[in-house]
Amino acid sequence: MSRRIFTLIELLVVIAIIAILAAMLLPALSQARQRARQSSCSSNEKQLAFGQIMYKDEWDGAFACVYDDHIDTGANRIIWAQLIYPYVGSTDVYLCPSLTTTTMSTNMRTTRYNMPMGHAFREGWRPGQRNAETMFKHPSTTIMFTESSNVWYNHYCARHAYGTSGVDPATGVFRIRGTLGEITYPRHSRGCNVAWIDGHVEWMTIRELAAPTVEYWDRD
Repeated sequence: MSRRIFTLIELLVVIAIIAILAAMLLPALSQARQRARQSSCSSNEKQLAFGQIMYKDEWDGAFACVYDDHIDTGANRIIWAQLIYPYVGSTDVYLCPSLTTTTMSTNMRTTRYNMPMGHAFREGWRPGQRNAETMFKHPSTTIMFTESSNVWYNHYCARHAYGTSGVDPATGVFRIRGTLGEITYPRHSRGCNVAWIDGHVEWMTIRELAAPTVEYWDRD
């Protein structure tokens, strides 16, 4: 019995079909990986939010401040990430899975979840300036954490003309830029995960977060 041998044309047709299928499947696989990283990032922020809430419950109804000058100042000041760490228990949750080139520092300043200061949380520890739970009038729509590309804090509030938003000419990406150069970044598609004062987490576009009329960045 003679065996049938594929002709060159048939082989090329098979290769072309495989290439077409790969081109169709690869974007879907890439999107699936992105969704998985976004979901893991959302879980991270939820754990950080719960850490803040547990801190608040133990410290007489006051959330951790953005940084604590009571113990030390400048480069040695303690930041929110260190304050809530005993209630979180792992440094893994301080970095989004999409940040493949960033590692966690011992002082936790390389976390790229940022905490809004100024009109949301009070910036540093001061006598009589606690971040009391009662001062947040709209806990389900006031930001606790967002995602940054460079720092652990954010000094931005469109309603009070703190910072700017727009397209970065270098990258073509729409982002929020705080008054100290801090960036709230669309790490997941056109937006980022956001943890709110009441503890829930949701994805929002950067444009939604940057709208001048929203009260997301304002405790009042």
